[in-house]
Amino acid sequence: MILAAGYGTRLKPLTDTRPKALISYKGKPMIENVIIKIKKAGINEITINTHYLAEKIKEYLDNNKFGGLKVNLTYEKEILGTGGGIKNAAGYLKGSANFLVHNVDVESDIDLAELTEFHLKNSPLATLAVKKRDTTRPLLIDEDNNLIGRIREGKQQLLKEVSGPISQISFCGV
Repeated sequence: MILAAGYGTRLKPLTDTRPKALISYKGKPMIENVIIKIKKAGINEITINTHYLAEKIKEYLDNNKFGGLKVNLTYEKEILGTGGGIKNAAGYLKGSANFLVHNVDVESDIDLAELTEFHLKNSPLATLAVKKRDTTRPLLIDEDNNLIGRIREGKQQLLKEVSGPISQISFCGV
């Protein structure tokens, strides 16, 4: 699933008339860069959530085929956020034992096939791509790299108490 519903407010004025997903990055629309990466990982069906200027994303996808890749679109009357967007796409994701979620505006050198293999081997509820870098919204992990909380609006929010050390890490949008 590609999350592409957002307004792209940090990219204004570029997004005044074009959705963030269609802003050119490295010579291609952001959404195309992500689609190519997903396809290289061996995924053959994607679902894309839309909201802001959704008709432009649909038009772009109608005019650009990606070699046998099945593309489903969902529309959100109001932006639902990550969890809400995934829930809204549940009809397309139900048959999948596992699925990948990728923000449209994320570029990384993450090997998606390797990430998927790691997830399948370890069978966690979810696998998040993370990195040590400065962020205003860090995740908190224990010494075994399990997610135990986050810092939001400057306040630590723990999912569970731990006795060992806690580290801060940044989520990469995958």
